[in-house]
Amino acid sequence: AMLSVLLFTVFCFFGQCFGFVQRPNITQCSENNSVELSDLVIIDACYGSNANVTFALKISTELSSPKIFLEATVMGTRMPCTFGTVGSCTYDLCNGTSPAEEFLSKPWNSSCPVAPNTYTYKLSFFINAVLQFLIQGDKINLTTIVKDNGQ
Repeated sequence: AMLSVLLFTVFCFFGQCFGFVQRPNITQCSENNSVELSDLVIIDACYGSNANVTFALKISTELSSPKIFLEATVMGTRMPCTFGTVGSCTYDLCNGTSPAEEFLSKPWNSSCPVAPNTYTYKLSFFINAVLQFLIQGDKINLTTIVKDNGQ
């Protein structure tokens, strides 16, 4: 199962961003996906603010050993996987132990197989103002591939 997601997240650099809402474009890589991301909403994604993200994962076939491969790029440069959670990382949705893996697999208690269903998520996190000096550019492009049993 493959899922390709293009997210363009614009970060504010000046002033307050309370109520700043983004609904990034999501592009599926094919029409026959067993996993689809939808309903992505990002609120207050600004340096020095608490961001809120909601989204849904629609899983249409049972998954026995799913993994998500995420590539994050800023201005064409690949971001490394930091702390096993942020950046270009691989997430094991059955046996993962990182905070991101536990968050993503929580709806099915990290127990596989994963039953077909639509799983909804809500995430809040602080975006440190120091990041504006580390991330060059104001857009982050995310591409994901979901594989089950290596396929």
